[in-house]
Amino acid sequence: MELIGTVLDVKENRAIVRFKKGCDKNCGACFVGRLFVIKDADICEVEAMNPVGACPGDAVRLEIGTKIALSAYLLAYGLPFAGFLLGAIAGNLLSHLFHMKDNPLFISLFAFLGLGICFAITVKKGKNFKALPIVMEIINSGNPANKEPPNR
Repeated sequence: MELIGTVLDVKENRAIVRFKKGCDKNCGACFVGRLFVIKDADICEVEAMNPVGACPGDAVRLEIGTKIALSAYLLAYGLPFAGFLLGAIAGNLLSHLFHMKDNPLFISLFAFLGLGICFAITVKKGKNFKALPIVMEIINSGNPANKEPPNR
């Protein structure tokens, strides 16, 4: 995932970058969107690692690594789905143990119990999920001190 934004502030090796929402504008529903501080309907801010030395006023390209995005999506969707499947399997095994012979109500109960437990884990882990995007390049320096003199 790639974003273009403007550096607002720099602290040590981190930059605060403001950008316009680029995907579906529903960052609150997306776990990757938890990385951002939503300022209003169209503007977000994010803290990013700044290995290129961008300064306030610079237009920069941010990248959220594939690994980070996949981790967020697996946490949001994969864990609850796995809980649902494991709960259904456990319900099926227990229905045989209690001689209920594939009772769909019993299996469904355990499937949704597994879903609920894993969803609770997802919510708890999601609140602590923090991975920083990286400033990949300075597109346009808005700070005159950063501009290189032209070659003559």
